[in-house]
Amino acid sequence: MELTHTTQGNLRVLRRQYFQVVNLEGLKWPDANILKTSAVQTWIYENLFDLDTVKSRPPERYQFRVLKKLVSIIEGAIDDPEEDVCRFSFLLLFYSTFTAIDRHFSKYMYILILYFILCGQEISNDLMSILSSLLSSNLSSESVSAQQKAFVTYTYSTRPIDGPASSNELPVTLLESRAVISSSGTTGLRTWEAALHLGNFLMSESGNEIIRGKNVLELGAGTGLLSILCAKYLEAGRVIATDGDEAVVDAIKTNIFINELDIPEGSSTRGSIESAALKWGWPLQATAFEEDYGVGALDVVLGADVVSLTPQTCIQPQAQGSFFRLTTTPVSRCWYRPCGNCLT
Repeated sequence: MELTHTTQGNLRVLRRQYFQVVNLEGLKWPDANILKTSAVQTWIYENLFDLDTVKSRPPERYQFRVLKKLVSIIEGAIDDPEEDVCRFSFLLLFYSTFTAIDRHFSKYMYILILYFILCGQEISNDLMSILSSLLSSNLSSESVSAQQKAFVTYTYSTRPIDGPASSNELPVTLLESRAVISSSGTTGLRTWEAALHLGNFLMSESGNEIIRGKNVLELGAGTGLLSILCAKYLEAGRVIATDGDEAVVDAIKTNIFINELDIPEGSSTRGSIESAALKWGWPLQATAFEEDYGVGALDVVLGADVVSLTPQTCIQPQAQGSFFRLTTTPVSRCWYRPCGNCLT
């Protein structure tokens, strides 16, 4: 069975959300009658769960929750549910009840019974195999999983001015924390919504014109999403991703490597990117900056949610002067969520 254009589009949306680790409540599922077809289940397995082809997978607990929801939706679309003597909901009740008695016995009994009932009906063997594998693994609790770093992939597409996005997918994969504040006390180990919005703007024609061929400095880069986007897809001349937290800077280095953008230190290759620690409020000299970071005059300074919106923590004029003394030409400034005291 060949997938229709509409079905393929809906599945691509689901794939984007899945790799971005969108909450289950926000996932946009295709119609249940479409999900139960073998062709669609094969596509889902190959593009979301296949261990041989999908390298940067979401956390196992998230995979399990998504797959369990998928099986539940398909089970609800079975044409003759009366033939399904033990419904999927009963199996979940069976599992939760016997877990309190014997964790290992109940887990494997659940797998065997689930496979026996659903295999050969509407669920593909490949999806059932992945579900069984996840059930037999030691899944972390929700609280522990939230503090662990995991792969998250944000997918962009080129977008003409005032027009729809193109169908080509441009992924940026990051290793980030899902917690708002990590165990180390920093907020910089996860991607924030402001960076996603600024990234969408930069992918537009007008945004691309700002970045193409330019020396770019990002302040409070966090996971490095915007800097990586500029270096990977927007043809920036040189990109420096900075943050005041050394642990965050190390995490950016990891994400640069994941996106295959790492280059020998000190290289002046066009389109190169590196991360560096940059503390605000300290005097900066253009000569020392060029020697330390291998870049001359800056053309663009990026910032998204770099400070909280209070007069006390906005970028004050003296700090602004420190940054822009590094430039010999007018500098483009891209800020998201400015306030009255911030740059616009």
